[in-house]
Amino acid sequence: MLVDKGKVLSDPDHNQDEQAVQAFQEAIRLQPDLAEAHLRLGMAYAALDKKTEAETSYKKAIELYKKVIQADAKDADAFFNLGQAHSFLRQDEEAARSYRQATRLRPDDEEAFYQLGRAETKLAHYPEATAAFQKALDLDPDDSRAVEALDNAREGSNRIKEGKKHAEDMLKKQQDNANANGNANSNSRSRPSPKPGIRRF
Repeated sequence: MLVDKGKVLSDPDHNQDEQAVQAFQEAIRLQPDLAEAHLRLGMAYAALDKKTEAETSYKKAIELYKKVIQADAKDADAFFNLGQAHSFLRQDEEAARSYRQATRLRPDDEEAFYQLGRAETKLAHYPEATAAFQKALDLDPDDSRAVEALDNAREGSNRIKEGKKHAEDMLKKQQDNANANGNANSNSRSRPSPKPGIRRF
């Protein structure tokens, strides 16, 4: 199959992205609605730093994967690959949504949980990212990527907690100052005004 051939050519061991592009283009010529061919073509273009061509391919892949999902809402691979295409286009909300559905349909898919964690991290949804990376590690304790990513997500969660506490402390301080000023003004108003003295010449 031409898509499989292209995948082999674009593999880091072969690093033949130009030939991979040709294989994916041929696959698309024979089967224009093959979503995976468009996704893989985009990845091969990206490896060659052809950003415009890559974006066009990813957008086409998204369009086609949505059709696949409309036909079969339980296609976990389609949701995962849709997430990939969105992720490559930096559409992180959509990517996270797609990966999340992939994990629901296939709860033992370690890679889907890992990619979900990455998307949630980009959105600064650190608790969700932490949970996703932890699940990935539960499924594959040897995934060093997930170990590092989990540490980063936990650091992000701590930063947010510290930031919230700092903001709350600052707000409380401002409120205390405002109350103190209000009381001071109230006291000054309640004091009797001194009577004007008589000036003698």
